[in-house]
Amino acid sequence: MLRHVLLLIFCIVCTSLLGTEWQQYTSRNGLVTGEVHQIIELPNGQLLVNCEGVFCLFNGRRFEKLACDRRNVMRLPHYTESYAHIWQSDTLLWIRDFYNLYAFDVRTRTFCYDYENHIERPEIQELISGNSGTEHLPASVEELIESVNLPFVPTTGLVDRQGGAWICTREQGIFYLPPQRPRAETLQNADEVANEVLSVRDSKGRRWRTNPNGLICYTSNSTICYQQTETGDFPNVHIKKVNGLLHNYTNFITPLPDGRLLLCNLMNVLGYFSPEECKFACLNNSLSAINHYRYLVGACPLAEKDRVLVYAQNGAFVLDTRADTLCPFIPDKEIAQYSDKYNCVLLDRSKRLWVGTQNGLFTVEATTTSDKNGSITKISGLTNDCIRSLVEDEDGNIWVGTSCGISRIAKGVTNLDEVDGVPNVPMTERAAVRLADGRMAFQNPYGFTVFHPSWFAKKADAPSVVLVGMSVCGQQSANEFSSFHSLPHNQNDLTVQFSALNYAAPTHTHYRCRLLGLKDEWQTVSDGDLASVSYYALPPGHYTFEAQAEVDESGWGKTLQIAFRICPPWWLTWWAKILYVLAGVWAVCVFIATYLARKKARLIAENDDRVNRLFELRDEARHQFAENINVNPAGLASNADEEVLVQKLLTTIEANISDVSYTVDQLAFDVGIGRTRLYKMMRTMLGITPNDFLRGVRLKHAARLLTTTPLPIAEVALKTGFNTPRYFSSHFKKMFGVLPSEYRDGKKPRENQDHSNMQ
Repeated sequence: MLRHVLLLIFCIVCTSLLGTEWQQYTSRNGLVTGEVHQIIELPNGQLLVNCEGVFCLFNGRRFEKLACDRRNVMRLPHYTESYAHIWQSDTLLWIRDFYNLYAFDVRTRTFCYDYENHIERPEIQELISGNSGTEHLPASVEELIESVNLPFVPTTGLVDRQGGAWICTREQGIFYLPPQRPRAETLQNADEVANEVLSVRDSKGRRWRTNPNGLICYTSNSTICYQQTETGDFPNVHIKKVNGLLHNYTNFITPLPDGRLLLCNLMNVLGYFSPEECKFACLNNSLSAINHYRYLVGACPLAEKDRVLVYAQNGAFVLDTRADTLCPFIPDKEIAQYSDKYNCVLLDRSKRLWVGTQNGLFTVEATTTSDKNGSITKISGLTNDCIRSLVEDEDGNIWVGTSCGISRIAKGVTNLDEVDGVPNVPMTERAAVRLADGRMAFQNPYGFTVFHPSWFAKKADAPSVVLVGMSVCGQQSANEFSSFHSLPHNQNDLTVQFSALNYAAPTHTHYRCRLLGLKDEWQTVSDGDLASVSYYALPPGHYTFEAQAEVDESGWGKTLQIAFRICPPWWLTWWAKILYVLAGVWAVCVFIATYLARKKARLIAENDDRVNRLFELRDEARHQFAENINVNPAGLASNADEEVLVQKLLTTIEANISDVSYTVDQLAFDVGIGRTRLYKMMRTMLGITPNDFLRGVRLKHAARLLTTTPLPIAEVALKTGFNTPRYFSSHFKKMFGVLPSEYRDGKKPRENQDHSNMQ
């Protein structure tokens, strides 16, 4: 119990004397024990601590225990009374405690055990003997401990690269005190600040403040309360009655550019207030549309002359203060998809309108609020989307009071929190102002939070990102800090942890990352002291993980790059693909060979069929020519060309059938074909010579004459080109088997008669 009381006293003393927030790290934050004897800052900014022989590494949020095989560490030859460490180059750290010597490789964040390669070095021998590397508290840390009268025994400490102090203790773990820097103040009794925050100034320098009991006006020499009726007794306050007021309660008062005052009385009664005449002119009677709004919240003069934006809990409208007319607020249609409850509105120096609602902050870039083409943007990344107040600083930056703290909008969004002295509590609606000295003041339940914008301006370059953890399929990777990884195909679920190690202001740190080979676009990840991103079911291939960090608006820092490879399964390796290609080529070749063989066989079969059919046609043509006395060209030919040729031959022979001297040469000439070709064609078609064909046609013509005319045989012979009857009778009998006289008498063979009857 006493220990906890002393710890509480220490915390109160640290907070009061240092004016900053401290943080304690114990076993709840990953430390193995509260007794810490060593703390070493590594080149990348991580902290390595020794908890009674068990080492832990800080990842920006908590301490992770490191694996160390104590069976292989070097035992010291004698007991040493102090902890110590030395660096061998920038990669190997030698650590000594009471009993052992350790070698730590900062590149892989693992312990090494090959002492024989280094043990003979003089500096290592000095460390073993206890004559070098002994750790002492930095003077600045000693002064800090003395100034706060630390009730616990410190063991060691250091000041990190950001100026923060880390104090190790024997029982209470580690205390971290961030570097001293300006922080916002929360004032409880600040009447001057309250008057500025809760009032507005008109063109004559008067300050106006609404009140349930009336409207208060502060001048340089008096205080006046304007009321419906002169009631109440306020010391040092002059009360005046205002004609036209319906109630003493007023919502807001807004000075207009023309010197008049726009006043809202009794929730939604809007009109013009004239202090000199003590008169309130109501607009609700002439502009009945005002009555549709249940509660008028405030008004903001617009960039357009004589126009004022009046906003309420259920929408907004534009009032023309010269013509006393209303028109719609065009952006209201788009804003309404998020919220129609307006809390605050600001017109900045660049004539851009900022609209704060119950569910988001919006900017209207158009020069006119009636322009349908105006650009409307919703601001993201604020501490909260419920906007309570808006104020512009001297540099044109917008400060936003939300229901959970304060944000600044410059080139980007910066959120202030308790590290900056800003409580994470709801800010009061429309209760923020820029003071005369440039400070910003916001009202909240605890008072007034006051700060100067320059306190939170950029003070450091963008930090580098450090890889602090990597797991594969939920298991911590053994070689997680190597520059290149080669993972099997079934270990393709990857989680990467990285941090900028911004101990002083972790909540102001922003991260983005991408995985080249999967997606080239940057993705924003969670802000804070530690970032983590996971990738699942990555396909085989080469990847490069990249991550960057920025603090507020410092710009993105140096890129962390980690290259790794997901190996394909054996069936997707290059040699397997070659086998697939070879097998495919072999299959294609087999298919082509089979196809060609089948096609060849089919062609041979078709050719055989054509040849056989041709032979059949030839045989049929020969029989027809031999047996029929009428010659049919179609029956002798096997194709159209042959039919045309036969027809020409028959026509030419018929034209010269009585010419005894008409020869085959003359026939070939008349039909326009060579004798040799004619010979080949006759042999092919009928198996006879051209002479046989010529004689056969003559004889068939003679047979028709014998059966159809009474001409003598000798005259028939002359008419068909035979010079002697004997020669004619001899060839006629060879062809028809009977003499011409017998043929005329009807003694021709039976088959010839049948064929004759068929023609």
